[in-house]
Amino acid sequence: MIKQKNTPPMGVGEGKQNNNINTSSIPQHYFGVHYKPYKIQPQMQEMGAIMNWFKRNPPTNKRPINALFEAAANGHCIMPSNYELDENNAFRFVSSSLIMIDVDDTNKATNPTDVMNAIEGCCGLFYTFSHGLEHKGNRYRLVFQLDRPIRDDAELYRAVVLKLIEEIEKQMPVLSGVIDTKVKTPTQAARTGIKGALIKDYNRTVDVQNYISAVNRERVKRAEERKERFEGNVKENNPLSEL
Repeated sequence: MIKQKNTPPMGVGEGKQNNNINTSSIPQHYFGVHYKPYKIQPQMQEMGAIMNWFKRNPPTNKRPINALFEAAANGHCIMPSNYELDENNAFRFVSSSLIMIDVDDTNKATNPTDVMNAIEGCCGLFYTFSHGLEHKGNRYRLVFQLDRPIRDDAELYRAVVLKLIEEIEKQMPVLSGVIDTKVKTPTQAARTGIKGALIKDYNRTVDVQNYISAVNRERVKRAEERKERFEGNVKENNPLSEL
């Protein structure tokens, strides 16, 4: 399920730049980065302005994954997908090869570095603005790279994220209840932080087809169950239909 190469781990701290990275060998993805490096977490009114900025500035080129970690460690909001606008000026999902899973560990039951290292498919993490604050505990987002993008189907994207979360919670039961399972649309900007990031392996990816296959099996099963219920209702309401 996991594809990987050995790459030295590194940290990205506030304001630090990793200028010695050879980005030619690093996976690249479509994602948007807001121009402003926030020093405190942007609130709802600001998020509206940020989303409008993203509407006017869709990603036009792929960026290396290290650029995401640099942005996330320095307060820039991130849109983890490629998108366009429809006839109603609303976001239309085009594709994404990135998943970011939110961990809200108020009681500090987890060590973020240990979690990152234990989850095979995780390539790194970044800390959010709330990390370490009183009554907030450990707040961070785990970053996953897909070996190929999910295209044109935002519902499939959300279902894959939930499957990945389900697998992570089985692997690490301590994460049950602290992962945010209210999966947002891939065209929703993510707030980041200024408290640094950790990269385990820039080249680590997740075999997304395994998750897509699992989602599709469940879709087929639900469709068959709906069909059986419908046919059962028809027979119950119309006994002559069997004659």
